[in-house]
Parts: sequence; C-alpha cells; structure tokens
Amino acid sequence: MVQAVMDLALQMGILHGRLVEAKQGKDSLQSSLEANTLTILDMVSKSSFAPKSDNKSYAEVMKAKKISIPLRSDNTVVMYPIDNNSNITPAEIEKEVRQAVNPVTTKIKIENMRTIGNKGLLVRTAQKDNLTSLLDCQKLKDSGIKVSVPNKKMPRLAVYNVPQDLDDDQFISALGGQNDLEEDFLKKNMKCAFKFGRKDRASVHRVIEVSPELRKKLLSKERVYIFWTSCHVEDYLHISRCYTCHGFNHVSKTCKATTQVCGHCAEVGHDFNSCTKRELKACCANCKKYNLPHEHDVRDKTCPTYLNALTGIRNRTDFGI
Repeated sequence: MVQAVMDLALQMGILHGRLVEAKQGKDSLQSSLEANTLTILDMVSKSSFAPKSDNKSYAEVMKAKKISIPLRSDNTVVMYPIDNNSNITPAEIEKEVRQAVNPVTTKIKIENMRTIGNKGLLVRTAQKDNLTSLLDCQKLKDSGIKVSVPNKKMPRLAVYNVPQDLDDDQFISALGGQNDLEEDFLKKNMKCAFKFGRKDRASVHRVIEVSPELRKKLLSKERVYIFWTSCHVEDYLHISRCYTCHGFNHVSKTCKATTQVCGHCAEVGHDFNSCTKRELKACCANCKKYNLPHEHDVRDKTCPTYLNALTGIRNRTDFGI
C-alpha cells in the first residue's frame, strides 16, 4: 500500500510535467501544476502511509558532510550578429571566435560554449578578467559579431494567499495603500507576472516582477496586507526541468537526449513507469552524471545539481547587490 501511494504520486508528477511542457507558453498554468505536484509529494511523504525509519535522511547526511559542489561561474558573454538580418549561424560564430582568439596567448580559460536560440552563442570563462579579451576583440567586431555581457533578469517575488477575485489594478492599489508604498512607485517598479494555485480556492498565489529596490522593501516586511488578508512574501526562483533527461533549464521538447532516462534508477532506455528497480534506492541521474553523491531522488530539494542550477538562476538575476 505504501509503495503504491508513493508510486502514484511520482507518476502524477511526471504527468504534470508533460502537461506543463504542452502548455509551455503559459507560465501561470506551469507554476500551478508544479506547485500542486510538489504539494502532493509533500503530503504523501508526511502522511501516515509513509514508512518510518530510524535511518538518516539524505538531507541530514548532506548537512553532516561538507560536500564540495562545483558551481558554474557567472563569467559569461553572449555573441550575436551585428546585423539582425544576417544569416550567420551560432556554429559560424563559434568558428570565428576560434579563429580570432588564441586562448594560449591571451591566457583565456574557456569553460564552455553553447548556442542560444538560432543566432546566438554564449561563452563562459573561468575568470571574470578573461571577458575583457572577448569584449574588446576587434577581429570579432570586424567579422560582424557583437559581444556583450548578458542582461540580468529582474527579481520575482511570490505573494501567497491573495484574494482570488482581485484584478491587477486592485491588487496594486491594495499593495500600495495598505503597506505604505506609493502606487506610482509600484507601477514603475513592478509588473504582475502570473498567478498559480487551485482555481476552486478563495485565494491564489501571485508572482510579481520587481525592481531590486522594491524587492528589498517588500522582503523587509515579510508579510503584506491585501484587503482582509495578511500575505507572506518571498523570492520566487523557478527552474525548468526536462522529463526526458531530468536536467535543468530546458524541457523535453528542446532536449538533446535521444533516449529516455529513468527518473528512479537513472538508467537509459525506459521511464519511471517501466522501471524494474523501484524497490531499490533511488539514483539521481543528474548527480550521477557529474560524479556527485547520487543516492537520492532526482527531485530532492537538497540535490547538489539542483542547488547548482538554483545558484545559476541567482547569478542571472539582478538583486541590486
């Protein structure tokens, strides 16, 4: 019975993920489904069905051991054709980079290069001062390639349990009027992004995009008042997840993997539903790939690879620090 309940919850998570990908353009539905999935898994893990054990959890082991997690650097530049109508491809940009820059004489330490969409190339270096050689490279400019530091995203905050029936204007008006914030300041420094949560509830969770200054003001309050409700506020950091390879920052539709990776045993060629090793301990496909401790579920919130991806999002967000 216990295993059946746990298996059902995990299968629901996978189905939710696939439905999310089908509706990729709708952030509100995506966040709602993921939030519901996490809620289901959390309820099952805390329910009376969950087996009790004196063994230490993976999270406790992680706290007890200081495991070195290799975090990606944030030393990146992006390269695009100067002419927006140019037909130059990312592969051709990479070829130009290799011809224009000598990593030995310039002492540049390149960590990796990857394509961005159909026209861009992202280059990550090991050291921040390496970026100057790329930004100031005249040969690349002469080849029609623009090199720049990528713009950081504005922070997002989640405001929980906001009355469901409020439209954006009513929400902004209440946020300003009841929390000592000028409405004009809010309109200049905030944008309502989307909502998530169950539609049959009286309240919903709102995600707002804010300036670093407004983020600081709202987080210092911890709670804000919206009409007759006191709402908790916290940073909202969302990581897209692939349900083919289980990696981060992409979805199955754009995954480069040619075969399915199992979400339980991490072996290729079958999915969770077809896995014959579900009675054994879970194995995280992501951490196994990077030779990190992997005796945990691929969705574990203390997963080293997940924490690495989370750090990447923080690095790409402008917190005004």
